[in-house]
Amino acid sequence: MSLRKKCITAVNKTFEKRRQQNAAEETRRKEEVLAKIPQMAALEQEMEANMSAFMTFAFEENEKGNEKKFRAFKEKAMLLQGQRIELLYEAGFPTDYLEKVYTCAACKDTGALDEGLCRCYKKEISLEYLRLSGLERILKKQSFSDFDLNYYAKEGRPSPYQKMEYLKKYCEQYV
Repeated sequence: MSLRKKCITAVNKTFEKRRQQNAAEETRRKEEVLAKIPQMAALEQEMEANMSAFMTFAFEENEKGNEKKFRAFKEKAMLLQGQRIELLYEAGFPTDYLEKVYTCAACKDTGALDEGLCRCYKKEISLEYLRLSGLERILKKQSFSDFDLNYYAKEGRPSPYQKMEYLKKYCEQYV
């Protein structure tokens, strides 16, 4: 298998693991909320029933002139979402606690955007190339905190020390 293929396979596994961990976190949160707010289960069922009824309506009765019915579904959904938020808030949870959990909100942990690969996916590819190349261990030891300006002479105008000091500060802005 080529290095590129190994890298992409490894990154895809990383993203799959990330999605599984986030799904487990969503389940844990839902269980926590249901334990603290028993009436949330009935509310969630009502929200699902409303959505199901709306989908049936949308596919079977999609004639024009049904805007009143469409608005009624939308208003009910908004009312139920408001009740959900209120219950969460009153119980001390963040109001978005039951929303989907993503490590990357931009691509929703898919690694893809309409315009191409997401920044998080590109970063994982770069990190995986480092791991596969064996340079990761070396680079972990290389950091700005380990950079010693005392190796450079302080004589001259500007001195090598001053040049490297400037370059270090410049580079640190991009990390």
